[in-house]
Amino acid sequence: MGIGLNCRKILLTLALIKVASSAFAQIYVSPKACVAKDPGTAPPTGTPPTTPPPTEMQCDIPTYFFDMNLSPATSWRWDFGGNQIATGRSTNHYFTSPGTYNVTLTRTVGSISTTMPPVVVTVGTFPDQPQFNKKNSTDTTVCDGSSITLNPYKGALGGGNYDFLWFPGGETTPTIDVDKSGCYSVEVFDKVTKCSRTAKINVKFCLQDPESAGGSEKWYFGNGAVLDFSLTTTPVVDDPLDHEGPVVPEEPETEDPVYSPLPSTQTHPMNVEQGVGMVYGPDGSLKFYSDGRTVYAGEDDSVIGSITGSSTINSSPSTSQGVAIIPKSSCNECPHHQYYLFTVNPDTKLLSYSVLDMRYNGKKGALTEINVPVMYPVTDRITAIQNSSQDGFVIAAHEEGSDLFTLINVDSTGLRFVNSNVGTVQNTPESRKGYFVLEDGKTKAAQGLVEGGKNYIELYDVDLANLTLSNPVKIDLGIPAPPEVYGVAFAPNGNILYATISGSGSEPSYLIQISLLDPTPAAIQASVKIIHQSTSDTYGAIQTGPVTSPGAKYMYIAIKGKPTVLYIQEPDQVGDKDAIGFNPSKGADLAGNSQLGFPTVTAANQIQEGQALTATFKGDCFKSPTILSTQGACDPLRNKIVWEFEDGTTQEGKEVSYTFPKVGENKFKIRITIYNQSPLQKVIKSQIINKALETECKEKIIEASINILPAPNYTLPDEAYVCVLEGAKYIAKPAIVKLEKDEIISEYLWKTPVGTTLGRNAELEIRAPGTFKVDVTNNFDCMVPDEILIKEGCEPRVFVPDAFTPNDDGINDNLEIKRAWITDYELKVFNRWGEVIFSTDTDYKWDGKVKGRVFAPMVYPYIIYYKSTYFPERGVLTKKGAVTVLR
Repeated sequence: MGIGLNCRKILLTLALIKVASSAFAQIYVSPKACVAKDPGTAPPTGTPPTTPPPTEMQCDIPTYFFDMNLSPATSWRWDFGGNQIATGRSTNHYFTSPGTYNVTLTRTVGSISTTMPPVVVTVGTFPDQPQFNKKNSTDTTVCDGSSITLNPYKGALGGGNYDFLWFPGGETTPTIDVDKSGCYSVEVFDKVTKCSRTAKINVKFCLQDPESAGGSEKWYFGNGAVLDFSLTTTPVVDDPLDHEGPVVPEEPETEDPVYSPLPSTQTHPMNVEQGVGMVYGPDGSLKFYSDGRTVYAGEDDSVIGSITGSSTINSSPSTSQGVAIIPKSSCNECPHHQYYLFTVNPDTKLLSYSVLDMRYNGKKGALTEINVPVMYPVTDRITAIQNSSQDGFVIAAHEEGSDLFTLINVDSTGLRFVNSNVGTVQNTPESRKGYFVLEDGKTKAAQGLVEGGKNYIELYDVDLANLTLSNPVKIDLGIPAPPEVYGVAFAPNGNILYATISGSGSEPSYLIQISLLDPTPAAIQASVKIIHQSTSDTYGAIQTGPVTSPGAKYMYIAIKGKPTVLYIQEPDQVGDKDAIGFNPSKGADLAGNSQLGFPTVTAANQIQEGQALTATFKGDCFKSPTILSTQGACDPLRNKIVWEFEDGTTQEGKEVSYTFPKVGENKFKIRITIYNQSPLQKVIKSQIINKALETECKEKIIEASINILPAPNYTLPDEAYVCVLEGAKYIAKPAIVKLEKDEIISEYLWKTPVGTTLGRNAELEIRAPGTFKVDVTNNFDCMVPDEILIKEGCEPRVFVPDAFTPNDDGINDNLEIKRAWITDYELKVFNRWGEVIFSTDTDYKWDGKVKGRVFAPMVYPYIIYYKSTYFPERGVLTKKGAVTVLR
């Protein structure tokens, strides 16, 4: 039953269609009927309500028909002519051509069918599609400090037969001037047909600071009772080893939010025993609340009337869960200029909705449609939860006298109904009294019911994407009725269920806990535990709060007629009242009195208007470059961003790289200049001409700073040598590379030229030539990459024995000079008087003789001159010593 959500019904009245037959005063028809904009894609008449319209049709409105004759009937047959037939109490129909149509309804009761006189429906056409920048939905960025005129028919004639309604201000002029960032939309109506089309534009004023949020969640219920919540958070301590983040001061970041009750002196004008609906808007502020009879403005508690003057929705008292308010999503709209108020009339058992429009009454809103019929007959329990795709809501309702649950997905495509026949038949007043709740995790549901003098909780599995309930499990609470089960709520973790049994007079009230940790029915039944029994308090609804904010929360219990509510501090714990933090003698004080019910609270997705500039850094280690970048600098307007540093240097660009000159705080400035686009931008394509015609929009200077951390302090030679013997490439001596440090180094990482890890110690033995890399990290997590060049090079080696015996016996007859990697060799041997007795530059041995005669045994000094083969730059090297000649 996809009721169209996209065109606002400008007639704004729910007067039933006036026809000749008084019987047909009981047929509801949409106050306006508009031709489908793309007839070729219109779904057939009677398309099942489980089917969303095609994408092309999502901005069209079907004409909606509902049989308001609430007496029992077996079947319904709607005839739209041309063999277009639909069935059911209600139906949608897409008219594909403008004109006048006769629609007839045949009601069948048993074997008797009655065809009613035709309803005459006049189908009108839409106005020309309004647009901004030639688009139905678009964004634009303009200079702050100026204003912009919004004209939905710029360059075209909108015609004189149109009415205009703007959001958020409610202006009715063809154009408006705006000077604040935000979403603006216009709905254009044909004055004759009342059919409408909408266009929106998100206006961003360059560098305009975002507006603050609208406030925190509160609960309105009972007789003037208001429950406020205190938020406690833990400041997020900046990680000193986090090397990226903002350079411009921001709001302190917090974590681990915990909500607890806050004593409140605030009241509200309602005096309601049971259900209340509340809705918070995209800015976080309370938009509306209602007891099902009257709607109040969240801004100042004033009564919201309709544009026809009426302010009453239902004359009957509220039901236990008969009120829910949710945002109304529409095609090309700004979120959200309209809200649905769903209510159940406990007398007629009719579920209907009214529409609240924020564009009236000085942005406080007004009722533009009242009591549009949706479903019949229903119990007095409905609830609302955000849908699985986070782009709408699901309303859950139950048919009276059957086991039929209906989940209604409400989004920009309309209302989509899916039925599930599951669980207990609710055919007695007692079976329809307890709360019905959907778990926040959106996989479970539960309701309280009374059957055969017993109190039960019935559990269900939920598939919110497909809008179905299944696998009912009935849990006996073990307490005869009366007293009767009332409140039902899942703990925040979804693994524990709580229920209240509401006693009155001599009947006690109970708080009950049920564990769902073991999902088998027997285990769930065995886990039922009475936490507390009271003969002094009448327990009502139980609910976790706040509903719309993440974090650790308490669970609250309404106490009828008392200026207080009880609470559970640890609802996720299994155990007795001490384990869950429940004190039946201590509650949260209220200025008014609680009654049985708590509000059904919903909230739109949060949106923050404005365009603030942010600047971030990446890398904050000394001697290493820091990447500085900006975001939100008014694209697509041309901007010039100049970074001004303390040393007098500047850099230009959205992202720059700069190495700060000192450890500790380094201050700098960001100078942002924004330019208005050339007025001929769309006419002349020359960048040079357009740039010359640009004018300065705004200049802003932002003070910023960054804390630079110390870099690793160490020494590493530029090069070292490994000695390789020629031929077999035998390693004669590896290179021993060692980092010398004077602070805590937390990590070394040696790597080959291709990145293979070699070691993680300060000292490394390298056995091959090449360039080797090392990453050195200190206790500030600052890393410096370095490298060392390992060359092939052998140190010159000269070895001279201490003695020899030149006696020609073949053993140690000669002084043999062992050498390696030397050139330009020369040996000189001296006597005791310093005279050279032997010299050679070719021979590497001396036989101890001169002219064939062996010298006398004694000590002879020598000098060896040579150069290094690998290091000739060292010049002539010498080795001095003495050798003993023995006999």
